This record gives sequence, structure tokens and C-alpha cells, in this order.
Amino acid sequence: MKKILLIVTLLLLTGCGKKLDLKKVEIDLDNLKIEDKFVYKDLKKLSSDDMYNIYSIESKYADEILYKENITSKGVDLYIVVKIKDDKIKEEIDKRFEALELQCDMYDQVNALKVKNRLETKIGSYNIYIISDNNELVLETIKKS
Repeated sequence: MKKILLIVTLLLLTGCGKKLDLKKVEIDLDNLKIEDKFVYKDLKKLSSDDMYNIYSIESKYADEILYKENITSKGVDLYIVVKIKDDKIKEEIDKRFEALELQCDMYDQVNALKVKNRLETKIGSYNIYIISDNNELVLETIKKS
């Protein structure tokens, strides 16, 4: 009985069973503001076809994925929330960030630094990737969703 209680407690503390509602995450992040300014503005949600055709990220390696970005000459903002089915998708996302770093290094050191300082973490079985002006606030918003 003590072993079962210990296992349940560990699962609760580590968030292993946490299920994120990606629709709620998207709505919450679309409406996230700091001092009446949106944290993310004009993000485009990438479809499975977009992810594959533009960045060679295959959504078939994910159980769930939400990818939104706005990459222009004025800035880089994006987030990816993915429940990984196969580690291949993590490799593909890593390649995407490598390419984005190189692209920004050539044209804009401020955005290059922003990409290099991206936040990568896990919530339960979800991998989270965040590039914004306030990565911690975005992460806290995802956790609350």
C-alpha cells in the first residue's frame, strides 16, 4: 500500500499524467498580454502540411502538436507544444532551430540571441519550445491551461 501511495505521489509531483488542452493553450496564448500589449502578435498556426513542406517536420511522429510562429524581419516569435510519439520529431524540431539560428545570425543579432535563448522544457509528456520576449510568462500560461 505504501508503494502504491509513493508511486501516485511521484506521478502527481512530476506531472507525468498531465494532459494539456492544446486548444485552450492556443486561446490563452493568443490573448496573453503584458501592459496591454499582446505577447504574441500575428502568429500563424502551421498545419501538418505546412510543417512538413516548409520545415520537414512530420506530424506523424507526434501524438499532438501545436506550432505557431511569426518570423519576419522585425522579429521572431513562436511556440511549439508537442506530445512526442517518436523521437524523430524532436530531431526535426532541433534542425528547425539550428536553421533559424543561422538565418538570424546573418541578418539580426538581436533575434539571433532571442532564438538562442529560447526556452525548452517538458510538462508531463509534452515538449515545450518557446521564443518570445517573456518566455517564463508564456510557460506559466501553458502550465495553467
